Amino acid sequence: NVFLQGCGLAETLTAADVTGTAQAGGASTITLHAGASAVDDFYKGMVIQPTNNSPSGWTNEPDHVIIAYNGTTKVATIERPWTTQPTVASTFAIRANALYIPASQGLKNLTIYDYVHHKTAGQDSVLRKLLGAMGNASFTLPNKGLPVAAFNFMGQFIAPADIAHPGAVTVDNTKVRVFTGADVYLGSTLIKLNQITLDLGNQLAQFDDQSATYGVDVGDITARLITGRINPRAGKMSERNVWADFLAGTERQLWIRWGTAAGNRQSLLLPEILFQSSE
Repeated sequence: NVFLQGCGLAETLTAADVTGTAQAGGASTITLHAGASAVDDFYKGMVIQPTNNSPSGWTNEPDHVIIAYNGTTKVATIERPWTTQPTVASTFAIRANALYIPASQGLKNLTIYDYVHHKTAGQDSVLRKLLGAMGNASFTLPNKGLPVAAFNFMGQFIAPADIAHPGAVTVDNTKVRVFTGADVYLGSTLIKLNQITLDLGNQLAQFDDQSATYGVDVGDITARLITGRINPRAGKMSERNVWADFLAGTERQLWIRWGTAAGNRQSLLLPEILFQSSE
C-alpha cells in the first residue's frame, strides 16, 4: 500500500508462506528452521500458525504473533505463552503477508494524481497533482462495522491542467472484512471491546524553498506520536487495573487479529502502549 508507505511506514513483503520444522520450543518461543532469515526482527509482527499435530494438540494451538526474532539463533518470541509447547517435530507456517511498521529513515515521498472528470463522455479531465507528498493516517475499527482508514497528505501543489481522460480505474475486488470474529489480546489476556481508534500522529511540515514555484519544499514527517483509544468492557480491578497501570507508567501489549480467508486477514500489533487516561 503506497499510501501507508507515504505515511512513514516501511513495507516488508513475503510473497510465499515461510514454512519449516521447529528446532526447539519454549514456553513462549519457537526456534525456526535453519533456513529462516538471518536478519534480527525480520518476522516481528508476523503471524505464525501450527501445521501438523506433533506434539498432540499442536494443530489446535491458536494463532500467535511474533514480537521478537533473533536472526542468529532463529529464536522467535510470541506475544503470550503456548498452550501446547512446540517440539523438534512441530511444523509451522508464517503466512505470506504485507507488513508495515513505523520507520525513521528511508521514508518515501509520493506523487498523488487527482482527476476531476467531465460529466460528458469524451471530454478532457482536469488533473491536479501533488509532488513529494508525505502524510498521516488514522484508523477506526468499529465492532460489527467496516474498518476505516483516513489519510492526509502535504506536498508541492502543481497548477491544474486539462488532459485527456485517463480511462477507467482498476479497483481491487478484495473487500475488507467487517470487524467481527476478532481476537483482541491486552497483554496475554483475551478482552472484549467496542471500538479502537489509532492515529499515527505524524507531524507534517514543508520547509521554505525559494527555487520552488510556490516557495515551499516537498512534504516531510518531522516527528511522530502514535495515539489511540480503546474501550474494553469494564471489569473488576483484580482483572484489569488500568488506574494502577496509568499511575505506574506500566506498558502493555495490544494485539488484534480478524479475518480467516487467505488474502483477507488483518493483524494489528502495538508492542508497548501506555495509558494516558482512564475514562
